[in-house]
Amino acid sequence: MRTTIDVRFHEVDSQGHANHTAIVAWVAHCRIKLLDEYVTQAACEDMDYVLVGLSMNFRKEVFYPDRVEIEGKVTKVGTSSVETAFYVHRGDDEIANAVCTNVFFDTASQASVEIPSDLKKLLTSD
Repeated sequence: MRTTIDVRFHEVDSQGHANHTAIVAWVAHCRIKLLDEYVTQAACEDMDYVLVGLSMNFRKEVFYPDRVEIEGKVTKVGTSSVETAFYVHRGDDEIANAVCTNVFFDTASQASVEIPSDLKKLLTSD
């Protein structure tokens, strides 16, 4: 999954580059798009997910009005969790990369649940 983000002026800090919190938000946007796509395809209406782990590495600066592309993919599927990886690029330059861990849970009981088999098949198909 790929998504494009335009660096917005309000994301620029006093150093003149996009603040690290903006890059984290870009990854969050891509993460939600990626996982929502799988959850929707599997018709898991009473299921949601929550971020429980985030590891981020910042490699290069990015400035306004740059445009970045974020590539996201599922890297590991557990019993109730899924690990995803994200790569933020401006052209050939890697700006940042991240690994996220999400746990699936039932919205009614607010408890973690095993990933349904239909969803697990989709998550492991790529």
